Amino acid sequence: GCYPEDTANFADELIGLLEKNYAILDPHLRRCLAQALILIRNRGRLAATTLLPLFFRLFRCSDKRLRSLLYKHIVVDIQNSNKKHRDERLNRTLQNFLYTQLQDDHETCAKKSLAVLTELYRRQVWVDQRSVNVIASA
Repeated sequence: GCYPEDTANFADELIGLLEKNYAILDPHLRRCLAQALILIRNRGRLAATTLLPLFFRLFRCSDKRLRSLLYKHIVVDIQNSNKKHRDERLNRTLQNFLYTQLQDDHETCAKKSLAVLTELYRRQVWVDQRSVNVIASA
């Protein structure tokens, strides 16, 4: 990419900004920052495991458009990660994170986690026994 040394910490700065101030940021700005992180992720300059916890924290916002954007990105991102070959280690890490989110006190986070799991099952991405059992028991 352009200016690699100048942009080396850019994603970390965006993540830090959103983590600290997501509740008080203007909804449009919050959405733009999330879109910037999604773009960086799509360019392969950020790991899915880095963004997922932040995005689930952002599900706590009462911004429906933001939640919709994040949900769609999470599903498509995991689906694309499994398109060429199944990275079992990554899948296990992501699944474990989603399973823990099902126990979240915040209802929206738990619901979105279940929605991601069921959508990935529906799209035939995660059809292993463990995922099915978690969905069934949720």
